[in-house]
Amino acid sequence: MLSYFHIILIVILVSLIFLFVRLKYIKHKLVWVILLVFVLLVYLGFILSIAGQNINLKTPEGAKLAINLYVGWMGNSFTNLKVLSGQAIKLDWRSLNKTDSNQTNDPLNLESNRDKYRKRITK
Repeated sequence: MLSYFHIILIVILVSLIFLFVRLKYIKHKLVWVILLVFVLLVYLGFILSIAGQNINLKTPEGAKLAINLYVGWMGNSFTNLKVLSGQAIKLDWRSLNKTDSNQTNDPLNLESNRDKYRKRITK
């Protein structure tokens, strides 16, 4: 999947950024770590999205094709996340069984508590 060149390049990039952070006093090291993770994710996403396509990145046509594949891959990823989030929202996350007619679907019994509160106020 990833060649040795890509793995070595990632290790060198990570070590250079951490050396830069260690050598120079920076108050916001978390920003550098987040930036490093973001750059690595973009790089790995690009490499994995064009893997197995036999694209020559040295030619303009190959670079354009690689960018189109990466942008399409990212678009499909966001579409899949949207569908996944929508399906997760539709799930019934309550712990009670709806098929049991003796139980209410109100785990905190809010309606009976509300009625007790109203009776105390009206007395």
